[in-house]
Amino acid sequence: MTLRELKEKPFIKTRQVEKGLQLLEDCIQSPLYFEEPLGLAITGITGAGKSTLMKHFKKDYPENENNEGRTVPILYTQVPAKATIVGVQTAMLKALGDPHPEVGTQNKQGIRLIHLIKECNVRQVALDEFQHLIEKRTTDVIGDVADWLKVLMISTNLPIVLIGQPSGLILFEEEPQIGDRITLHHEMSYASIQGKENIKEYRKILKSFEFRLELPVGSLQEPEVRTKIFVATQGSMRRLNKLISYVNMKREQSTELTMDEQLAQAFDTVLKITEEVPENPFRITIARIKQWPMLGWMKS
Repeated sequence: MTLRELKEKPFIKTRQVEKGLQLLEDCIQSPLYFEEPLGLAITGITGAGKSTLMKHFKKDYPENENNEGRTVPILYTQVPAKATIVGVQTAMLKALGDPHPEVGTQNKQGIRLIHLIKECNVRQVALDEFQHLIEKRTTDVIGDVADWLKVLMISTNLPIVLIGQPSGLILFEEEPQIGDRITLHHEMSYASIQGKENIKEYRKILKSFEFRLELPVGSLQEPEVRTKIFVATQGSMRRLNKLISYVNMKREQSTELTMDEQLAQAFDTVLKITEEVPENPFRITIARIKQWPMLGWMKS
């Protein structure tokens, strides 16, 4: 297995992932069927898989550059913390190959941006961490961002995808003109192991890690190990990836430790004790874990 494969996050098509991919596809195809393209908001807490979903979808629409010019089907931009509209436009211009993306006023940048979007045959615009644009939450800031987005939508007539924390939804609440244009909403949540269907899906996720990282078949799916992994990561795919990737890295160096010992070592190294996870789950029994007050569902 190559270093690139080891670093690449696994992509498991859970039910919410499949729904998200379908909505993204609906959006990019919508200009063919709607006078106003469908916009989409993808929200969820950190580690739920929002950015990974968008990046995976983007792979189906690769960029291309030849003698005729550059084609960027999906203009994907990650909004930096404490971003301004000028800062976001600069990042978007840079992604489209503008030689001097930071030059110009907001208005002049905007004119160049719309020109390049058309020149590069962009079909969908995606802004990740969009809540950073309205972190100050003042009426003026929210209004300015709403006006900018409206101009972008009208000038390009392209579907806009806004990805970020649920706190960003205040934009739609305060500015109905944006809420009316961002028609679709998809909420990404952490995994669950409550109920047969959720357990089945979580096993599917763990099986994918086993296959990709060449771990022994079933080593992560055994009920007690599976439960401890879920408790340790709290259903977060980001934490799960860290945990299992560390196990795989140490296995490359030595296979003397048992899987439980490897997982315990990984938890100590890449995760941490929190209020929800007050002890290393891999060093205690399931019975003791069930005593944690925040895990009342495990006692039923």
